[in-house]
Amino acid sequence: MANTSFVKFPLKRDIKLTGKVNWAVLDKPDPGPTMTPKPNHQITMVVSPEMEAELASMCKEIGNNKGVHGIKTKTDGTNVLTAKSYKYTKDNIQKFGSIGYDDTVANPQPVRRGDTVTITVSPGVLTTNNKVALYLKHVEVHEQPDRTTTQVDSGTSAF
Repeated sequence: MANTSFVKFPLKRDIKLTGKVNWAVLDKPDPGPTMTPKPNHQITMVVSPEMEAELASMCKEIGNNKGVHGIKTKTDGTNVLTAKSYKYTKDNIQKFGSIGYDDTVANPQPVRRGDTVTITVSPGVLTTNNKVALYLKHVEVHEQPDRTTTQVDSGTSAF
């Protein structure tokens, strides 16, 4: 959970978002920016029209019209959403501690680009810009492409 002096949690429940992974840093923390390092675990997902509708509904329920912090448009025009967690890194735990796999995933691998997942997040409103930030609580993996045939560009899948 985030520092509550910078975040308010008006929605007293978590939400679940399902989609394709664009990037994941769950097996070891991302060190954070060089100037202000703050290690975190994070997952970036492609924003589908269904996810966009869910996020709009969540913002409406909260009464927020500033949008969601962590949505960016890539150079190819794809919108992606990043959710982060500091829960485990603040205790120096290397691996994100809440990842589950459906029974249909025969040989679970680290989460990476192309996997289909559902993330559970806690939405909080940032007091600095009034945008909704999504704090990662759990990742449930539903499908993973065959790693022997999946081509991944250099630098696009972090473990």
